[in-house]
Amino acid sequence: MTMLMSLAFFVAAAPQLVHQWTFDTEADLNAWQPNAFLADVALNEGALQARPIDWDPFFVCDGIEIPTSPWQVVVIRMKADKTGAGNLFWTGDTSGPQGGLSEKRQTTYQLTGDGEWHDVVIYPFWQSAPSIRKLRLDVYEGTKFEIDSIRILDWSEGREGSTRTAWDGDDLATWFHESYSRDSWAPPVALDGSELAWASVTVDAAEAGVGALLWGTTDGPGMYQQEFAVQPGKKTYNLELSGVPGWDHVVALGLRPPGGKTSVLSLTLGELPTGPADIQMTYLGVENGINRVGTPVRITAQFTNQGGTVVPTMTGQLSGPTGLKITPLTTEATNLDFESRGVLTWTVESDTPGDFPVSLQLEGGGAPITATATVSITSRPDVAMADYVPAPQPVKTTVDIAAYYFPGWDSPAKWDPIQRVAPVRKPVLGWYDEANPEIVDWQIKWAVENGITVFLLDWYWVQGSQHLQHWFEAYKKSRYRDQLKIAIMWANHNAPGTHSAEDWKAVSDTWIADYFTLDSYYHMDGKPAVFLWDHRAIRTDMGGSDAVKTAFDLSQTAAQSAGFAGIHYVGLHPWGDEEVMAKEGYRGVTRYHEWGNAQAMTEDPQRMRFSDVADTVMESWERQRASQGDVTYYPVVDTGWDARPWHGDRAQAILGRSPALFTSILQQAKTFVDATQVPLVILGPMNEWGEGSYIEPNTEFGFDMMNAVRNVFGVGDPATWPQNIAPVDVGLGPYDFPAPVTKNHWTFDTGMEGWGAMMGMGAVTVSDGALHAVTSSRDPAFVVSPGSTRAKDFSGFRVRMQVTGDLPEKLSAQFFWTQGRATTSEASSVRFPLINDGEMHDYVVTVDDNPRWRSEISMFRFDPCDAAEATVTIEDFELLAVQH
Repeated sequence: MTMLMSLAFFVAAAPQLVHQWTFDTEADLNAWQPNAFLADVALNEGALQARPIDWDPFFVCDGIEIPTSPWQVVVIRMKADKTGAGNLFWTGDTSGPQGGLSEKRQTTYQLTGDGEWHDVVIYPFWQSAPSIRKLRLDVYEGTKFEIDSIRILDWSEGREGSTRTAWDGDDLATWFHESYSRDSWAPPVALDGSELAWASVTVDAAEAGVGALLWGTTDGPGMYQQEFAVQPGKKTYNLELSGVPGWDHVVALGLRPPGGKTSVLSLTLGELPTGPADIQMTYLGVENGINRVGTPVRITAQFTNQGGTVVPTMTGQLSGPTGLKITPLTTEATNLDFESRGVLTWTVESDTPGDFPVSLQLEGGGAPITATATVSITSRPDVAMADYVPAPQPVKTTVDIAAYYFPGWDSPAKWDPIQRVAPVRKPVLGWYDEANPEIVDWQIKWAVENGITVFLLDWYWVQGSQHLQHWFEAYKKSRYRDQLKIAIMWANHNAPGTHSAEDWKAVSDTWIADYFTLDSYYHMDGKPAVFLWDHRAIRTDMGGSDAVKTAFDLSQTAAQSAGFAGIHYVGLHPWGDEEVMAKEGYRGVTRYHEWGNAQAMTEDPQRMRFSDVADTVMESWERQRASQGDVTYYPVVDTGWDARPWHGDRAQAILGRSPALFTSILQQAKTFVDATQVPLVILGPMNEWGEGSYIEPNTEFGFDMMNAVRNVFGVGDPATWPQNIAPVDVGLGPYDFPAPVTKNHWTFDTGMEGWGAMMGMGAVTVSDGALHAVTSSRDPAFVVSPGSTRAKDFSGFRVRMQVTGDLPEKLSAQFFWTQGRATTSEASSVRFPLINDGEMHDYVVTVDDNPRWRSEISMFRFDPCDAAEATVTIEDFELLAVQH
C-alpha cells in the first residue's frame, strides 16, 4: 500500500494491551449497547454486526474503569461498504447531561467503505481523566457495519518522559506506529514548549501534500497538531510553535507525513528556524482576468522564503515568444527572511490574440528557480465605450437561481490576505469597494445576464446592532437595482442568549419596514422570503419550539398587517430537525455548502476533491429530500472551499475546482429540480474570496463559472444572449482601492484613513477627529493595512481610546498582525487590559518581544474590547519607532 510505503522507515514498538473487546462472546456484545437508531445487532463469526436506520446511530459502553495515560491508542478493527466518518466519545465523569459525554472529549475517525477490514486508529489523549468510565462509538447511516475488535494499547513501554529534542532517520525508526495510520510517536517526552519556539522537519516527498507535527500535553484532552504544506523533493519545513495553543507541557510528540511516497529524515525542536534558504514560488501569472489585444497586461511573480537563512536579494528575468513585448516594472526583492514575501512585476503586450507561454528565472536564493505560465490575450469585443455600466440584458431560466452573497469587502485591509496568499482570485472588478453603487451595478449586470435571479444577502443583526450594511446601502442607490432580487439570509451566528421574543419583534419590524417594501425583494409562494442560518440557536435562546412558533406567528401577523401575505421562512443546516422546524413555521430547508460525501472519500480530510463533490452531491440531495417531511428541500450547488487565505496552510481546502465540474453539478441540479418540481436552486457563495467559494468573474476562471449557470438553466437561443464584457471593454475602471501607503500614525482627522470594521462592529462613523463604533459581539475587530511596514523599525504602539457602556468589570483589548503569507493567529497578537472607568486613556503596548513580530507587516487587526454593546471611541493610533 502507498501509505505503508510512506512510513517504511518506522518500525512499530511493541505496545502493551490495556483493554480489549473481541466480540467472541455475548459478554462483549452486551458491553456495547446500541441505541434505537441501530437494527439487526448481532454477533457473527467473532464480529459485532449492525445496520443504522436513522441519522445518529451509536453504541455505548458503560460501567467500565480503564486507567489512562497520555500514551494510549484505541484501535478499532471494522468494515463497511460505504465510506464515512464517525466519532469516539469518552468520559471519566458520568454525571451531567449525556452521561458526561461532550464534544470536548471526542475524536472523529474515517472509515474506507470497500467491504474490507480496516484498523481505525485513534489517539485520544484522555489522561486528564484518571480513568475512562464510559465510551460511545458513533457510526454513520447508509451502510452495514461489522466490528471485529476494539483494543486500547499503551506504547510507552513503561519509559519515563525524555527531554530529547532532535531525532534523525535511525531514531525515527524506533517510534511507535500502528498500521493504517500515518501517525507515528516518539517514546514519551517531557518538554517545556515555552523554551522551544520552532520545529524543523526535513522531508523527502515524491508529491505535494500536507504533513503535521502532533503532540499531547499533561492537561489534554485531545491531540494538538500544527500542519504544514509539503512540496515534492527534499526540503526542511520550519514550524513556528511559539504562542500556539497547547504548546506548553508536552508529554507526547508525533509526526504525520503526507500520503504518498514520503520519508521523514529528521525532526529538531529549537529556538530558531534551521536549514538553508528555500525560495518557493506561490504564483506566476496575470494579475487581471480579462486581458485584451493592444493593452498592457500585468504579470506578477510571488514567492516566499521558507528556509532558515535570510536571502539578501532575489532578481527575476521574464522571457516569452517573439512578438510579446515584455517591460520590467519591479525585478528585485530584498531582505527575505523566514516567511517573507517577494513580489516582481512586468507588463506584456501583444498586437494579436493568443495563448502566450512565459518563463521566469529567479536568481539569488540558491540554485536558479524557474517557473512557467500562460498568458491569454483576447480580442476586444465590438462594444461601444460607455460612461457608466451598460444596461443589463437578463437571461431567463427554467427555475429561480439564487446565490449567497457575502458583503465583506469595504476596505483594502479586507483584501490583503487574498492578495498575499491567492492573487489568482482577484475579481475582474479589481480589489474593489462594495460601497460603490457602480460596483453593484456591474454585479447586477453579470448576475442577471448569466441567469442568476436573486442574491441571498448575508445579513448581520445582534440585538439591534448591525454591521456589513455597506453593500445593501449601495444596492439601494444602484441604477439597476430592480433587475436583481435580494432576500435576507440572517447569519445569526450570535452569542448565546441574544435571541428573544422582544428581539424577534424588532428584527421582524426591520425586515418589514426596510427590506420587504423594496420592489426587488424576493418572494416565495407570494411571501417575502427570509433565510435563517441557525434555527437551533433561536430555539435554545427562546426556550423551546413553542416559543419559536409564537414568535413566528407574531411576525407573520405583523407582515400581514403591513400588506404582505406573510413571511416564507427557510432554515439552513436542518440537522435532522425538519419535523420540529415545520411545526415552528419553516416552509423550507437548505444549506450554505453541500459537499456530498467528499470529506469521507479522501485520505487527507484537509484536502478534499471537487470531483468527489460532483460524484456524490446528487445522492446527498436525494437523502435530504427524503427526510424533509413537511418542508421543501432546496438543493445547493457548491462553489468550492479553500480557506487558506484566512487560516493558512492548515486550513481545509477542496482541490481541483473547475468550470467543467461546476457545470456537472449544475446539470445534476437541473435533473433534480425537473424531477421534483422544486422551483429554486441555490448556488453556494459567489464571492467568499477568503473562504475559496466564488464564481463572480475573476482572474482564475474569467466568466466561465457564471457562464455555466446560463448554459445549463438558460431559456432561449444562446446566440441571442448578451456577451459577457468587462469594465475595460467599455473604458471603465479600474475600481481597485488605492494601494495602501506606508503609514504608522492614524489620527482620523481625514476620515477612516484605511480602517474598516472586520466583524462585530455597528454604527461605525468618524467625527470630531475620532473613530466611533458600537460592538455587537464579544469579539469585535477593526482592520487596517499599514503599507510597507518593517517590524524591526517599531517596538509597539500607542492608542488613545475610550470604552463606555454597561460592561463587565474586567475588559481587555487585543492587537494582531500578519506578515508574508502568514495568517492572523493568537500567537501573532498581544492582549492588554483596559481601564474600565468610561474615560479616555492612552495605552502604550510593547510587541517587539514577541518572536512573531518580524519581516514586513501587511495588516493589523485591532479588537478594541472583549464586550458586546460597548461604545468605542479611538482618537489616535500610532506605531512607536525603535529608538536607536
